[in-house]
Amino acid sequence: MKKMKSAKIVVFLLTTVFLAGFFAVPSKAEEEKLTGKTAMEITQMMEKGWNLGNTFDATGGDSNNLYSQETSWGNPIVTKELIDGVRAAGFTTIRIPVTWNNHIDESNGYQIEEAFLNRINEVVDYAFDNDMFVILNTHHEEWVNDKNIHENYEEIGKELNAVWSQLADRFAEYDQHLIFEGMNEPRAVGMGYEWTGNQACYDAVNYLDQVFVDCIRSNGKGYNAERALMVPGYAASSNPTVLNSIQIPQYNGKDAENVIISVHCYSPYSFCLTDEQESFNPNNSQDTADITSLINNIKNLFLNHGIPVVMGECGATNTRDNVDARKSWFTFIGDITRENGIPAIVWDNGAKGNSGGECHNYFVRETGEQAYPELISAFIYGDPEANKPKDIFIDFEPYEEGGTTVLATPEQYGFTPKTLTKKAKINHSKDANVGFSAVIPNSEKNSYTTMDLSKFAGKTINVKLYLKSESQGTVTLGILENESRDMVTAQLDTAWTQITFSYQFGEDPCERALFFQGDGVDVFYIDDISITMVEAKDQYETQILKEGETTETTETPAAGESVEDDSVIGSADSETTILLSNSSSNEGGNTYKIIIIVCIIIILVGLTVAITFIVKKKAGKNSEK
Repeated sequence: MKKMKSAKIVVFLLTTVFLAGFFAVPSKAEEEKLTGKTAMEITQMMEKGWNLGNTFDATGGDSNNLYSQETSWGNPIVTKELIDGVRAAGFTTIRIPVTWNNHIDESNGYQIEEAFLNRINEVVDYAFDNDMFVILNTHHEEWVNDKNIHENYEEIGKELNAVWSQLADRFAEYDQHLIFEGMNEPRAVGMGYEWTGNQACYDAVNYLDQVFVDCIRSNGKGYNAERALMVPGYAASSNPTVLNSIQIPQYNGKDAENVIISVHCYSPYSFCLTDEQESFNPNNSQDTADITSLINNIKNLFLNHGIPVVMGECGATNTRDNVDARKSWFTFIGDITRENGIPAIVWDNGAKGNSGGECHNYFVRETGEQAYPELISAFIYGDPEANKPKDIFIDFEPYEEGGTTVLATPEQYGFTPKTLTKKAKINHSKDANVGFSAVIPNSEKNSYTTMDLSKFAGKTINVKLYLKSESQGTVTLGILENESRDMVTAQLDTAWTQITFSYQFGEDPCERALFFQGDGVDVFYIDDISITMVEAKDQYETQILKEGETTETTETPAAGESVEDDSVIGSADSETTILLSNSSSNEGGNTYKIIIIVCIIIILVGLTVAITFIVKKKAGKNSEK
């Protein structure tokens, strides 16, 4: 009997181990890491974020109690359920403000208390488990916000370097999803110019930003050489003078790479941080002027020069439950930052009141439920009608407008040259019959031209376009979704070739684009691009057609759209039709996987029965003896 039990146990363990290996979820170390991205690419992936405010940045409590500081400003202990709820609401970035001051041992080289560091690490992991971007900073540090910051910046720099050296070591193996923010709002606390500063203060903050960047870049461990680093101006102010004062830190004799400018926005101040103004009208320039001015300054000073910006804090206080007005504000700030590629991160301090100017509560901290889902939705997604993905119909030929011939440019439709060498470019031809030309250097295999399709996340599209080249050759085109490419090659010559295909996008935030890459073709021409979004009804009809084994390719225009007139370019000399989908291959793979699993289970059950039979037979013989 014991032998039979042992045999069953062996078979059970073998079965468990085998199936566990088959179904094993790769650990973070085994998954593909986010690496090789520029800071600009990272900011385009971050989208909207949420601040875990008045928690680890609190300054009260007993330093001998691990959770005392975390709860000292009225918020509960942070749970995984809270972070899961933040991700489920649609946020893709979380900023974790931390005040390290109470846990730094100045007498021991500014060592950070291990238990507190472990607790921060635990919450960072909550966010990483949700595939979120994480911003980790130093927040209400008394030693940074020195009233004499303009005089004591070198001493401050020593402690800043010591603290960030430890954090760089601790989180070295965390990939580019983790972003370091050197300081929060460095300023001369208590001085009359605390929030405006002066040139000496601006210089001091630039010095400290340089210390921070030098510290991380010289660390030499893990992903720190490419980690995105956020640096603020004085007080992280949106004041034009402060923005103009920011100097990009240097490294190896040039502007440091992967640096992001951090700026905060609570505008208009009377609406966002006081109870003076209860209403907000997005159509009233008096209400929107400060925001639009800030965005224009950000564009002119940074974005237009390839320097990314993150709005690390923004928000509007609850003033006598003015939910509708706040919804208008969140829609406006959400839309304008989205349109300009600026990740915006709402400030949440957990304060549930409706007066006093500091009531920024958006989640039930104990459960992770949304306290104001309408405000969160307005911030992340904006006006559903205004921001609904639109079908794109493009004809690059000149058109008449007000008696003047207007030449449409590829840039108007999101076309961008991308290359490691920056040699790729797009030329628009004045010849109405050739569309625009994409010039791709033959020798640069990493050169390609893309058209931004980020607005179609979670949607299915039908694409139709025409291509030709100056000589015979090949052009690769298809869909770029994050780092994955679904491609088709087209043989081109001097005649127009029609290309049509469909693609179903995933819903996760990532880069999405239509791309073109020459291979043996230096110059090719693109014209009459038609991209139609397939609604749910159309997807259902397409599925019915598949089941009926209809082999014809059917393009159904979106509701309200007329069928495109191809007479502009005449009849195509040839046509290529392809179907790209990010789901069909997965369905096939899942089917095979299920079959394999069933076979394995049958084999293992058979082995169990066989071994049991053999053991019983032997046991019978032994009993006869």
